[in-house]
Order: sequence, then C-alpha cells, then structure tokens
Amino acid sequence: MVNQLVMGEEFGEFLPRIYRHLENYVLNVVYGEPDKALTLGKYFHNKEHVTDVRDKVTKLSELEGVPEMEMLLLQIGALLHDTGHLQESKNHEDYSIRTASEVLSFFGFPKEYKLEVFDLIDQTRFPQKPYSHLGEMLCDADLNNLGNPSFFDWGERLRREQDLPRDYDWYKRQLSFLEGHEYHTETAKRLWDSGKRYNISLLKIILSNYDSIFGI
Repeated sequence: MVNQLVMGEEFGEFLPRIYRHLENYVLNVVYGEPDKALTLGKYFHNKEHVTDVRDKVTKLSELEGVPEMEMLLLQIGALLHDTGHLQESKNHEDYSIRTASEVLSFFGFPKEYKLEVFDLIDQTRFPQKPYSHLGEMLCDADLNNLGNPSFFDWGERLRREQDLPRDYDWYKRQLSFLEGHEYHTETAKRLWDSGKRYNISLLKIILSNYDSIFGI
C-alpha cells in the first residue's frame, strides 16, 4: 500500500504505477475470475462492460488531449463505476462509491483524488447529466454501445439482466432511448453518432415488421 503521507502532486507521480496494481485488483479481486457479476446474473453490468468503458474513455481522452493524470482518474472511474451492481442494482452508484472508497483507501489515495473519482462515478447516475468535461467523457464511454455494431448484443444482455420479455415494447423502449440520447463531447459524436443513427434505423425496421420477423 502506498504511504498515506504521500499527498497531492507527490502522489500524482506514483499514480501511473499504482494504476496498474489497482486495475488488476478491481478486475481480479473485486470482480474476480470467474466474474462474480455473471454469477449474479449481471449479463450487462459486469467486468466486460467496465473494461470496455475503460478502453473507450481512454480513446476519448487521447483524442480530446486530456493530460495523463486526468486520463488515469477517468480509467479508475470507469473500472469502479458499476461495482455497486455486485451488491445492489437500485442506486448502485452509491454502492459503487462505497466500493471505490474502500479500494482507493487501500491503495493510499489522498482525499482530493478520492473525491474526484467519487464525483465521476456520481455523474454516471441515470438520467446522465454530467457537469464536467471528465464526467462527459465517462458518460459518453459508458454508452458508447449505442453507436456501435455491438448495440443489439449489449441490448440483449441488458434485457436478460432485467428479466424482460423480448417483445414489441422492448424494442420500442430501445428506440425511444436512442432517439432521446445525445453524446456530450464532440469526439464521441464524431465516433458514434452515425452508428447510433444506423441502429435507430434498424430498430424502426424491426418495429415496422415486428409480426413478420418474429412470426406472430
């Protein structure tokens, strides 16, 4: 564990090395192998999701020219933002912040760094209304699948997790969500808006031909 006396800018010098150990701890201890989330029926909110969000927020950070320190905080926020689902899905952000507090304290994070991560996690709360540039990037990364070919795969995982029927209303809710969603950063819009429009068009085709597609 990092010496608790290492504070502020001095701590920042250690953060790149600490991050590698923290990442391993979150993925292999908090989530575990096999993934504890999957054993709890979290087909969407699991280790694969948080690693995907971490990768996407890293990409956004690089393209937006974010300094290394802020990128590391974003990566940490991405890894921890859904850990609360391991305890309770309702208000899971509160549980995620509790888990983050335990993990960051274990690794000797000073208070100001912990508060930054807590704030990032809190900004992913639905409906997402981020109020900082870093929060916007994390929220965009969290919902990157809306504009990717993997949208329907992740949507199916979410449906299974929520134990909902794959019926007309399910696709209608998906369409409503996509049409009401906007990415916050210009980079995310460039990366994923066209894919989101394509997914919207596919959902409209499914809904307009629902009976024939599903043999009803």
